[in-house]
Amino acid sequence: MLAAALEAGLIPDDILNGTGPCSFPNPGGYPDPYVANNYADGGGTNGSITANTTASSNCGFLRLGQFIGLDRVVEMARAMGVTTELDARNLSLPIGSEEVHPIDMAGAAAVLANGGVRQRPYFIESVTDRDGNVIYQHDAPGRQVLTEQSACLATQVLEANVQGGTGTAAALPNMAAAGKTGTAQNWGDAWFVGYTPFLATAVWMGNAEARVPMTSVGGRSVTGGSYPAEIWRAFNEPAHNGLSYTDFPTCRPTRPGRSLANFFDPDAGDTTNDQPTPTPTPTPSPTPSPAAVTCPAGYLPGDMNGDGVAESCVQVDTPQ
Repeated sequence: MLAAALEAGLIPDDILNGTGPCSFPNPGGYPDPYVANNYADGGGTNGSITANTTASSNCGFLRLGQFIGLDRVVEMARAMGVTTELDARNLSLPIGSEEVHPIDMAGAAAVLANGGVRQRPYFIESVTDRDGNVIYQHDAPGRQVLTEQSACLATQVLEANVQGGTGTAAALPNMAAAGKTGTAQNWGDAWFVGYTPFLATAVWMGNAEARVPMTSVGGRSVTGGSYPAEIWRAFNEPAHNGLSYTDFPTCRPTRPGRSLANFFDPDAGDTTNDQPTPTPTPTPSPTPSPAAVTCPAGYLPGDMNGDGVAESCVQVDTPQ
């Protein structure tokens, strides 16, 4: 959602209505209208996109989704590696109502850490034979899926969330960190997805068989800012031992922030200047050819998920 908004020409300082509850027409859907609240029925405020992110404002991001169009959100999620079904007609899409695999979330976070370049998740780095000869080495080119500027601005927002928002429990003493919490309705799922300049990590808590409310775990209800953020920190702090403290790249918006309020209130005046500033959609890098994966004798490049990119080696069947 955040990446799609930035690619559409918005900036972190743009002012967004985050007050709740919020209501949206939902013709043909259920319920109609769709009404949502902020966490713990919080009132929320008019504030920047950054402020709405650090406050984890449901209503702010639901309005932002309507502003830029949910089809853009789905397209960006696909480009960043989300493989599960996403429905652009689902008004609650921006606040996480669709199920997503943790590995996809870690991969999407890595896109932001990589300056907008997607590297597909993989399991095997290399294979050697008994004599130590490398017979397979993972070597796949990345693909630019959003601009470096958008990735940098998104990181500024998500770093602010770790420094002073819902993700403070994930802050690292030895490395810059950025990330976002997620808490499902009725505490059935809880997330912290974040990254450093070196590593992207997704933490999910929940029940794989059914959505069970986590209302009394260690004496507290589980939110993304509790155990998931703490687990994220407990994993990443030792993982970065021995590395020098490193900041994320810096960047600046190309214009001052402005209010988007008129877009949501037809009676507030002329909305001509409240549309996202048009920005050219970055041209994706050419899709790597299947031959980009080098395989040993007896194996051929294999496209395991049908997206036209070979990510592994498949043994050639030999007639018996």
